[in-house]
Amino acid sequence: MSYRGLNVWWIAEPAVRLFFERSFGLFSWLLAPIIVLRLWRPTTQIDGSLALVIAAGYLWFVYGSVSPTDYAPLARLPRFVAPLVLPSMWLLGHELAEHIRPYTRIVTLSALAASSVLCLMLDSGNALVPYQELRVLLAQVQPTHVAIEPGQHFPLPFVEAFHPRYLLTKLDSDAGPPRDVLVVVTSIAARERIEALQAVELLARIAPPDTLYVRLLRRGFVMAILRATRPPSRFEQYAKKIEPWALWVYRVP
Repeated sequence: MSYRGLNVWWIAEPAVRLFFERSFGLFSWLLAPIIVLRLWRPTTQIDGSLALVIAAGYLWFVYGSVSPTDYAPLARLPRFVAPLVLPSMWLLGHELAEHIRPYTRIVTLSALAASSVLCLMLDSGNALVPYQELRVLLAQVQPTHVAIEPGQHFPLPFVEAFHPRYLLTKLDSDAGPPRDVLVVVTSIAARERIEALQAVELLARIAPPDTLYVRLLRRGFVMAILRATRPPSRFEQYAKKIEPWALWVYRVP
């Protein structure tokens, strides 16, 4: 999605993504001042060139456009800035080796490592955990046919390595579920429709883990900051992360 105009989202996007993208940890906090310094006062031609490439590439990836008033920030920014990792590591490593004392070097590297561990703890990639638990359940039950809501259809084949040992179909919202099938749903409407059938058995309710990342999002001040600095469509994605949900597994005879 593109955004237009000289507004707070347009201005704040590079800084917000750089300093609050949890995938970067403290790496960007340390690297950004070095890039600014080497753009202003390079010690060698290589340092200045690397700083320019990293800064220009990052701004291009963040804005997704070369227009001064139109930009389309990328939702999966860490994935797209991967080409900048090696020059960034070279520049940071050179600074640590040439201008930092050995003791400070060790402290800095330890802080970077600790921030990486913290980012792993904050990672919201735990969204696949319920589907992994569902895969274990299905391996135990060994169904011949599984019907799942269309919005949840991709994660299950993904955790099954796209080779499920059962027939996997999308649940038709207009027609009733087929007989002799395991049904996996998340929405209230689908649950009510399934539970209205006779002799339906609830096999499991599988909820996602309550991660540190989700608990932080529930903090009012965190959401207030995100509401003020992120575009509405991006903020809605954060709001959805704290909505409770679960996979409900039913056996329909």
